[in-house]
Amino acid sequence: MWSVSVAVPGAPSSLRLTGVQRDAVTLSWEPAETDGGSPITGYLVERSDATRGGAGWATVGHLDASTLSFRATKLLEESRYHFRVTAENVVGTGLPIETTHAVEVKSPFGQFTALFRLIFKARTQRRN
Repeated sequence: MWSVSVAVPGAPSSLRLTGVQRDAVTLSWEPAETDGGSPITGYLVERSDATRGGAGWATVGHLDASTLSFRATKLLEESRYHFRVTAENVVGTGLPIETTHAVEVKSPFGQFTALFRLIFKARTQRRN
């Protein structure tokens, strides 16, 4: 008699940051190399707030198996976050792939935005 063994899938690979905005980041990854003997049904994306000590992981997205990127929104500007992605199949959730460093959420214009705010504030104060 034959028996088929299935397990959770392997970790996705090549997690990378593909965009940073003042309140969001975009992540991309490659599929897990192994599906555990059962097709991958989706991906779970989670974040941990490194600015506040990284106390736990919060789910920010649950995606179908064909989606290999995600835009995490409603993040706090100038905060730092770790992200991780796990693959899922009918057996369960596999091991995660994580960002190696905390991602700082900031305006893509950086110092120019801060300078603009200072100039605007100075001009507004002169008018009063």
